[in-house]
Amino acid sequence: MALLESSGSTETALPPLPHWEEPPADLPAAIRQVKAALRARVAASGRTVEEVFAVVEERLKAEVGEIAAARDRGEASWPVIDYADIAAGTVPASLSALVRRRGCLVVRGHFDREQALGWDRGIVDYVEGNGFFQDYRGPGDDFFGSVGSKPEIYPVYWSPAQMQARQSDRMARVQAFLNRQWTYSSAGTRWFDPDRDSLYPDRIRRRPPGTDSAGLGTHLDPGHWTCG
Repeated sequence: MALLESSGSTETALPPLPHWEEPPADLPAAIRQVKAALRARVAASGRTVEEVFAVVEERLKAEVGEIAAARDRGEASWPVIDYADIAAGTVPASLSALVRRRGCLVVRGHFDREQALGWDRGIVDYVEGNGFFQDYRGPGDDFFGSVGSKPEIYPVYWSPAQMQARQSDRMARVQAFLNRQWTYSSAGTRWFDPDRDSLYPDRIRRRPPGTDSAGLGTHLDPGHWTCG
């Protein structure tokens, strides 16, 4: 499928983007193919890759300026949405638009406080009951030892509390809401099902009260969620 881009009084056919109905057998080759196709489309649009990046940088600077201004006014830098509105389908369109612009959000009331505290206690019991601090030997030991901190990120993936949170209906509703912020169908193609998600087996990160660690600084980690 070739898309058309208007250029003055004419329209130019852009090179198609490759896609596969099934995962390609050679992923590195597929990635190279997609990158080459993207560069070809950029070139066909009449701009260089550097010019496109310059446009993106200017837009990001404008966004950063708006975020800084909101912070100076005492406003939250990111959208805050109540779980009840997500469950009822009553999230204002303005907040959904802000989620897409900011790329993150805080969900209030996602889980009952007692449920979250119960999962926290369950994680502590699981880690201590399995003698994690006595038995674990791995790269995390040296790393956290170098910053003078007790490990706060544990390579534990499948504890009961983690699985209960991942498989919760409340979690599924929030994931579906976020999935629907993307364009999941276009030009007659349904790219993915927003109501179907895959489990992400993340590790445990637990910072006890009063923790002051340099072990993990400010960073981008798209796709992660925090239950608390």
